[in-house]
Amino acid sequence: MGKYNFAAIRKRRKELGIIQLELAKKTGITREHVVVLEKGRKLPRADLLGRIAKVLGVREDYFFYNDL
Repeated sequence: MGKYNFAAIRKRRKELGIIQLELAKKTGITREHVVVLEKGRKLPRADLLGRIAKVLGVREDYFFYNDL
C-alpha cells in the first residue's frame, strides 16, 4: 500500500455532499477530529479508516497513493 492521502477524505466527502459534522456523527468522532484528519495533522487508526470508508462508500485503499 502507498502513502496516506489525507486530502482523499475531504474530496470524497464533498463529492457526496456530506458535511464534516455528518461524517463525524456517522463515524463516532468529533467534527474537530474530521478537520484534523482532512488536514493531515494525524493519521486515522485502521478501525476509524474502515468506518470512514464505509460511510463514504469506498474501499480503504482509496485513501492511499498507489506506489506504482
